[in-house]
Amino acid sequence: QKRKVRDACGYALRGVVACALVVAPYVAFSAYGDAKYCQNSLFAMDNARRPWCVDSLSNAYGLLPKSMYGFLQRHYWGLGFLSSYSKRNAGNVALGAPAMILGIICVSRYFMCIASNTNVYHTPNAPLHERALVFAAYVQLAIGVFVAATYMHAQVATRFLSTFPAMYWGIADIGA
Repeated sequence: QKRKVRDACGYALRGVVACALVVAPYVAFSAYGDAKYCQNSLFAMDNARRPWCVDSLSNAYGLLPKSMYGFLQRHYWGLGFLSSYSKRNAGNVALGAPAMILGIICVSRYFMCIASNTNVYHTPNAPLHERALVFAAYVQLAIGVFVAATYMHAQVATRFLSTFPAMYWGIADIGA
């Protein structure tokens, strides 16, 4: 029993480290933009404050830098929450809709199998780390589908969602 707890703690720690490695470049990019353009730094042009320095709120109660990336996406490419869904953009939404619908189906089928305890996605006696990896891949796909459906240009959803292995596993399960 102690070994299982120790193994579970080890997997959890690896997961936290992996998440930190994924988020670190975004935080570093935001900190660089904040230091270069928002504070009185050597690089700030005429000490002019950029719009994202003034208009955006600090995230995580000021523990993380302001998001220059979010401002640039919104200002130059018109991205924001559900911004792709307009009459003018209906054709592009139609191009990305099949990938998003398939992603939703794959994720929902996986989690319904887990809930009903009839998991067909790995062998019945698969080790904990294999089950955890499959679970993590489907959680990643769920987050990817949410981001693609709400914040990205809808027409790039097909390219974006095609990078998730769980998408292919789910499609193979549907076809089986």
